[in-house]
Amino acid sequence: MKKDIAVISSRYNPSRFPGKSLANVCGKPMTWWACQQVNKVKEEKLLGQVQENKK
Repeated sequence: MKKDIAVISSRYNPSRFPGKSLANVCGKPMTWWACQQVNKVKEEKLLGQVQENKK
């Protein structure tokens, strides 16, 4: 059985919109909305989020 993986790339501190991945959109963080869209896929999947940390 084939399993697909969805990776939602998320940068917490981009130059144009710091904190974008956790920004409140209609009462939910932006990454929540991205996860909801991924969950609409009708195939088996694993869901994860990746955050980039640069110092």
